[in-house]
Order: sequence, then structure tokens, then C-alpha cells
Amino acid sequence: MVLDCSHDSYGDAGVICPGLAFATGAYGPVLGFFYSYIGSLGGSVLVFLLFRRIIKPYFIHLIPQRANLQKVMKWVSGQTPFMILLLSSFPFTPSSLLNTTFGLSDFNELTCILCTALGKLIMVTLLALFGSSLVNTYQNPYLLGFMIVIFLVMRFVYKRMHKKAGLDDIAKIQKKEDRNLL
Repeated sequence: MVLDCSHDSYGDAGVICPGLAFATGAYGPVLGFFYSYIGSLGGSVLVFLLFRRIIKPYFIHLIPQRANLQKVMKWVSGQTPFMILLLSSFPFTPSSLLNTTFGLSDFNELTCILCTALGKLIMVTLLALFGSSLVNTYQNPYLLGFMIVIFLVMRFVYKRMHKKAGLDDIAKIQKKEDRNLL
């Protein structure tokens, strides 16, 4: 179960939602939360430190050669710790991209890990509440509707933050360069 939740850190962004809901339903709210938080945070820290300490020293010279990497690194260097916390707290953010880019940046290592830990705590808490509520929806179906509304609001806020932070522009540049390579 811990490995399933850590998959979010190096794979698909949507894996954490059903994995955590399953863990909460199977192990109960406390153990499900604990296993999911350990897995999600452990995977994020592992990928961040892998890129920071092992990959960055060997591949940092490639950044000036790629325009999309320069744009991403410029965006990352201009961010505050609050942005890491906010991006880490949304279940829709691809943690693999977040861990990779902040791992390659010159952002303070301890600050990044602490903000990621707090952001993951917020995310896993909300998803654990959703998972435990999902188990109890047969008794109170309005609870499911309420949780769906909360997720839709979170998705809307995420999209707004995504656009405000300039991540849409970075994604467009990435797509253009990927098409030009083919």
C-alpha cells in the first residue's frame, strides 16, 4: 500500500486518489492515512533527493542548451515556498514534475522538503476524509455529493493557480519543442 501511494511521486498524477481511498477503506481512516502519507511523502522526497544529489551534478550543463528547460528553471527559481506547499497540496499536480524540477533547481533543499511534507499532509488528509466518507456513503448519500463539490472546487482553484503561475505557457513551449523533435 505504501508503494502504491509513492507511485504518485514518479508516475501518474491521478494514482494517489483511488489508492488512498482504497487504503482508507481497507485499513480504516487512521492507518490508511498513515500508510498513504508515508508512501506519498517518501516517494516525493526520494525522487527529489535523487534528482538533487545524483542526477543534477551530471546533467546541469544540458540546461542552457534546451529552451524549455531554461524556461522551467527560470520559473522554479522565482517561486516562493508557499507555491511548493500549494502545488503539493493538490492531488492533481504531477508530483513527478514538481520533484524533478525543484530537485534540479537551486531551491533550498530543507525548505523544499518541509513544504512538500506539509503540502502532502494537507492533500492526504483531504483524500483520507474522502475515502472514509466514501465507505459511509450508503448511509448518507448527500456526503458523496458534498465531497464531489469539494473536489470540483479544488480542481477549479488548481486550474486558476496553474494559469496564474504561468505553467500553461511552459506546457505550450514543451509541446512545441516535442513536435519539432519529431
